[in-house]
This record gives sequence, C-alpha cells and structure tokens, in this order.
Amino acid sequence: MPVSTKTNTKLVTVNHRQESGGFTLSVPDLKISPAGVLLTFDKVYTESETNDLLTQYIDFKVVDDAGNELAFQTGDSFGETVDGQMHWSDSGLYDPIKDKVKTLTITPYMTIPRSLTEMDEEDNEVEIDIKRYRDKGITFDSFTVEIP
Repeated sequence: MPVSTKTNTKLVTVNHRQESGGFTLSVPDLKISPAGVLLTFDKVYTESETNDLLTQYIDFKVVDDAGNELAFQTGDSFGETVDGQMHWSDSGLYDPIKDKVKTLTITPYMTIPRSLTEMDEEDNEVEIDIKRYRDKGITFDSFTVEIP
C-alpha cells in the first residue's frame, strides 16, 4: 500500500532573545502544523549546581490572540557544556491553533516547586533547601509572535 504524506507545516521565524539571572534564553522559531505548535528554544548559562537545577524549571505559557492558553503536550531537551557554559536546546509541543489565529503571546517563567528531594551518599532521601533558589531574581518578559 503506497503511503503519501502531506505537510501543512508553517515555519515562523521568531529570533527572540533575553537575559535574566545569568540565563540567556533564545527562541529562534516555531513550527505550526495540524499536530500543534512546536516551540524551539535555547538556554545558555554558566554551569553551576544552582543553575543546573534552575534550568529544569523554565517553562513557557503560550496564549493565542483570543486569550486561549495552549496546553503543553510533550517536549525534548539536549544539552552540552562548551567552555564552562551549558548550552541546552529544547522543544515543546503545544496544542494546535485555529486557522484564524494571528498572534501568539509567549511568556517564559520559572516553576520552582515548593519542595524537592535528592538522594544522599547512603541512598537516603534528603530535602533540598529550596528557599535559596527562589530569590534569584530570574524573570522573563512576554513577547508576541505574529503568525503569517
């Protein structure tokens, strides 16, 4: 049986970049398809225990021009260290948008949990003092992307 594919994927160049609390966050583009909105982003920071923990909690809220928040579906992440700087390339798939949507507002934000635990050398669960991570002053600005 022959298989044919149809691509209704729209590549939207974003090229948004901002810095906060030692993190550089870049959003080069997003892809819009019937499967959803694929947001790609990069995070660069000086490698440290604190930054390695915090980078896990940078998330995005995506809202269309009618005020509908797109739900996050799934994501992927890859990182490497280059000259003491950690470089992460991430992607997140969000709900599909309606054809009439003209803009998306994207808000990066921190989602630091109320508590965290880790395992010590003897495999005992130990609570991490999360307070030291909460007041790092890491905030990001929303930005709007026009959909052609």
